[in-house]
Amino acid sequence: MYIEKIRAAVAATEGQYLSYDGEAVFAAFHSSSAGATEASGSIWSERPYLISVSSPETEEDVPNFVSRVDCTELDFRDTLLSAHPEADFTGDASGWVGEISRDESGRVASVVLGGVSVSGTELRSLFALRSTAFELEYDGGFHFTVTGYGHGVGMSQNGANALATYLGYDYKEILTYYYQGTEVK
Repeated sequence: MYIEKIRAAVAATEGQYLSYDGEAVFAAFHSSSAGATEASGSIWSERPYLISVSSPETEEDVPNFVSRVDCTELDFRDTLLSAHPEADFTGDASGWVGEISRDESGRVASVVLGGVSVSGTELRSLFALRSTAFELEYDGGFHFTVTGYGHGVGMSQNGANALATYLGYDYKEILTYYYQGTEVK
């Protein structure tokens, strides 16, 4: 069933490509965004067509759109010390989390933990978070509440589905929306 849809889509778009300034684009994509996509420069090298744009998918559209990762104080501390032995996790655990900085898409750019700045992408990796769009709370244990899934750069697959389903966008409109300033050639 799905293979027939895939074959039809491939046949219908044969010979087409997405272009920016006459060159084929790096068409990064991810599963779902937390209200906005991520600018490529926040994770990789900056590309002018991979900027942050709003993305319409919601918890009603996407299974597991919001997830949670819980850690004991000991697991939280030991995981961070394995990557940052210079961090200071003495004293009450309620004081271990400092300033949280967010980028323009609302994702975590960095968090000060035990006096050390740790990037959102590193925390995503260390704690197996589904994205860097998260809240971090402490109440005797540490809790990450995560929205979306993936690095967030480029087209959101679930957002593209929402644009098609609710707003009637076709594939060209979806592509040029998520990859700003591009054209299908």
